[in-house]
Amino acid sequence: QDTICFAIVVTDLFLTMTSDEPEKTAEVAEVSFEDSVGGKGEFENASLSLEDVSDKQLGVQALANQIASRRADRLPVTYGVFVAFLKCCKRIAKERNYETLNKIKSTDMIKLREELTKEITKGRILPGPVRRFTEFFGFRDELRTANLLVDRAERRVEAMAEQHADFRLSFLEGWFYYRDFAFYHTVTEATLPWTRNELSVALTKTLLFFLGTPIFFCYISPDENICPAEQGWLNSLYFASKTMSTVGYGDVSVDRSTTWKVFVGTMYMIIALLVTLSSFGAVVQSGVSKYNGFWERRMVEFADLIGFKKTDDNTLHSRIQLVKFCKIGDITIKFVIVNLIGVFATRLFMLRENEDWSWSWMESFYWAVQTTTTIGYGDMTKNPDQRYFDIFYLILGTYFVGAALSNITELNQQLLDTRRFFAWDRLQSNSAMFRSMDINKDGTVDQYEFVLASLIMLDKIEPADVDPIIKKYRDLCGNDSTCITTTDLEAAVDSAGDNESISFEMDADGNLEKPVWDKAKD
Repeated sequence: QDTICFAIVVTDLFLTMTSDEPEKTAEVAEVSFEDSVGGKGEFENASLSLEDVSDKQLGVQALANQIASRRADRLPVTYGVFVAFLKCCKRIAKERNYETLNKIKSTDMIKLREELTKEITKGRILPGPVRRFTEFFGFRDELRTANLLVDRAERRVEAMAEQHADFRLSFLEGWFYYRDFAFYHTVTEATLPWTRNELSVALTKTLLFFLGTPIFFCYISPDENICPAEQGWLNSLYFASKTMSTVGYGDVSVDRSTTWKVFVGTMYMIIALLVTLSSFGAVVQSGVSKYNGFWERRMVEFADLIGFKKTDDNTLHSRIQLVKFCKIGDITIKFVIVNLIGVFATRLFMLRENEDWSWSWMESFYWAVQTTTTIGYGDMTKNPDQRYFDIFYLILGTYFVGAALSNITELNQQLLDTRRFFAWDRLQSNSAMFRSMDINKDGTVDQYEFVLASLIMLDKIEPADVDPIIKKYRDLCGNDSTCITTTDLEAAVDSAGDNESISFEMDADGNLEKPVWDKAKD
């Protein structure tokens, strides 16, 4: 009960904190217990209904959408621009001898633009063709990004001035809290384009591993087993693909004639495993997995055709069966497709060779399965020219295994969520559940209490998630207070110093709209 109480307070505070603009919200939807039938746990006139607010969003919905919209609208800046912005703002604060270094005057924007331009260019400006060439390959024009950042800061200051024309607190009037602005309106990104998302980083690691293998075993530490005189690069790339996929046919291995080469082979296997775990995991989660939604939709449509109708009236058993059918069907279809690719590819190679390399259809399927499952018995004699295909097929098989394991994990989570939400639907008219949310014991449950308590009950968040937020809340308002007041924030601003910036917005009547804090170290 105490945990839910703390979580409710934190959610209410957090939703207020993160609103960027003052916004009219819908009236709080409440559940009343006064009309409930005693002892039966059912409601006659007091069941939670959103019909009255169907034409508008609840306050919590509006705030959630506002937060998501603001996050999506953040300006991407490189780390160099981000640091230069903070450095220039702090330098201006020092030159102006402001009492704290976490803010500057709104009239310092022109000075900020000049200082930031000098800091970014260092007196050197790239010619136009060079800038266009670098931008073509995905590099950011840092000078242009810096100007966009200052433009947004100026617009933010102007918007604040319009919204708070009657602002009367002199110690905050005209101040621009640059650290808060940088935190809420920018998102840092890597300078190198190929390191800005997990998929590109994974592909870069894989490419470097494949290129490094023939370079190392053909030139740095020559190994005739891996890099023979003929087709050395092809054999090295095949060895890299085989090792990275953990198939291990046993047809190519490192030279074990010396202890040093055995050690090199051991370290190579460890590096290959690390690259596999990091790269293929990122590919499954961030890149190719985006196409999983297509297959899942097709499976749902097929399930409808054969009688697995998804309705609110489904029993728990039928819902679980539908989830299993869609997920397992998705894995099965991918397994069949990947193995058919291997079967038909090997048959094409067989057509070009003599009878010594001939496999039957079943043997081709046997080889494809042991490859896609990364088992790799190594008992099949292959055509050497088939290694061109094997390099890519081994990678495809490894991805399939990773995707299958990911789908199995998702299946377990989906089954757990299905059971939880099914039970949740059946508890909609349970008065005991709603009374547990009534922290104030006033016979009502507002939308914030209902949403947060529901998230905790559905295990979407844990009590430990709110502990750090509660600690910060108590630091601001004190253990004996139930809310953050203007007096609390004034005291926090006075004691903020150089390492902490706190700002907040008020409406024309002086009502608190948004408290914000940020412990951004220099």
